[in-house]
Amino acid sequence: GGNIWIRGATHNVSITDNVFYKYGNDELLAFFSNIVNARSDERGNIKRTNIRVSDNDFHYERPAYGQKDLFCDRLFTFMMQEEETPCTSVNEHIEFSNNNVYIDYLCKSVFVVLFNEHETHRDFTIHDNKLYYGPNDSPEKYYRADFEIRDHHATPDTIFIARNEITNDCDIVNPYNGAGHTLLLQYGSNVCLENNVLVNHVTQSGFVDDVMGSNILWAAKEGGVATLRGNVFK
Repeated sequence: GGNIWIRGATHNVSITDNVFYKYGNDELLAFFSNIVNARSDERGNIKRTNIRVSDNDFHYERPAYGQKDLFCDRLFTFMMQEEETPCTSVNEHIEFSNNNVYIDYLCKSVFVVLFNEHETHRDFTIHDNKLYYGPNDSPEKYYRADFEIRDHHATPDTIFIARNEITNDCDIVNPYNGAGHTLLLQYGSNVCLENNVLVNHVTQSGFVDDVMGSNILWAAKEGGVATLRGNVFK
């Protein structure tokens, strides 16, 4: 299970100055679902406004016991759910900022933001966070995305990803023996990457005889709009 799951309509939430530890599947923190009545499980249209997650330390660690190569699909989620697309949501003033995120084991996506065609959003920002990926000793082959944005609205508002620092010491090999690390995985959406710094220390894989690196942008068939300015990649 996740550390914190917040379902349905959500207003005036501030999660600040905490230290979280997690291993295994499910999120460190997730905002999801369009449930409007927990007793009856009734679903409907919802609003989520004024949500701030800032100045926290998040640790995703390798398991101390049990299954050793257990993937975490996503660490942070903001979404409804795919099967709930007939309903709408309005999402305004969402901020994830000034957090430290330490990832020391198998994780496929860090930030996952998903809006369906019936959802709208305004003032959604992920900024001034520090992400650190520790060394990897698992031979598992997989893809990992720092930011996975899926927005199927016809005219999406811009999601700003700005001034984040990402440091990678994790040897990630994809199933085709290439580099498995991607900064932004985009499905539709309108995203601005601005003044971020990505430092990848893994230039040679210890698992395959190939040069490693990072993919900056991987756009799926849905396309989208991506603006990159003032970033540093090295």
